[in-house]
Amino acid sequence: AEYEIEMLRKTCTNIKITSTPMKTDYYEGQYFRTDNFVVEADYEDGSHVILERDQYDLVVKGKVIEPNDFFTLDLAGDNIDFTVRRKSTPEISSGGKSDSFKGSISSFKLDHIIVSVRPVKTVYYLDEEQDLTGMIIKGYYTDGKTVKSDALQESEYTVSNNLDTSSVGTRTITITSKYNDKLSAQFDVTVMVKKFMKAYITSYPRTTYPLLTGVTDYDAKYWYDHYN
Repeated sequence: AEYEIEMLRKTCTNIKITSTPMKTDYYEGQYFRTDNFVVEADYEDGSHVILERDQYDLVVKGKVIEPNDFFTLDLAGDNIDFTVRRKSTPEISSGGKSDSFKGSISSFKLDHIIVSVRPVKTVYYLDEEQDLTGMIIKGYYTDGKTVKSDALQESEYTVSNNLDTSSVGTRTITITSKYNDKLSAQFDVTVMVKKFMKAYITSYPRTTYPLLTGVTDYDAKYWYDHYN
C-alpha cells in the first residue's frame, strides 16, 4: 500500500535578540562578530530555540550580510539598524519576523595593517611547529585627515605558508589582509639548534645494596638544560 505524507512547514512566530553583540561599531574590511550575540526564535508549535549564525540573516541597509561578507564603505553610517530575521527553509517559514540593534560602520578606509604585538614565541628549534599565540594584528583606517586603528580577528587575515623549521636561520612570516591582499605586514623569527648546557641529578639512586645483588640506577632522575 502507498500513503501520502504531508510535510507541514513550521512558522516562526517571534524572533528576539536577547543579548547584543560585544562589538557594534565596525570598519571597512571587518566581519560581523557574534561574540555575546544571542538570537532566539519561537514557533507556532510552541517550541523555542537559540539560532545559530547560519539560521538567521543579518541585514544592513537592505543588504544581507553572509558570515564571510566584509563590511564595505557603501554600508557606512552611524546609528544604523542591524536587523536579524529567521532564514526561510523548506521546513521553516520566517513568518516575516525580525528584530534589530543599533550599530555603526565607519566611513574610514582601510589603509594598512601592522603586527602590533609579536607572538610570544619568536625563537624555534629544529622541527618545532609554528605557534602564533599572543600575536595581535591591527588595521589602520583613514578618511584622509584622521587615522584610527582596531585589532583584526584571526579570520580577517591570512598567515604565510607553514613555518619551515627543518634548518637553522631567519624566517619571515607575512600577514595579509583578506579584505585587501595588497595590504600586508611582516616579522622575523629565528630557527636554532638546541645546545646541551648541563645536567642535574634531581634525585639520587639507591647507594646501598646487599652482597651479590646488581647495581641499578633506575631510581635516579635527571634534568637536562639547553641554552640558545
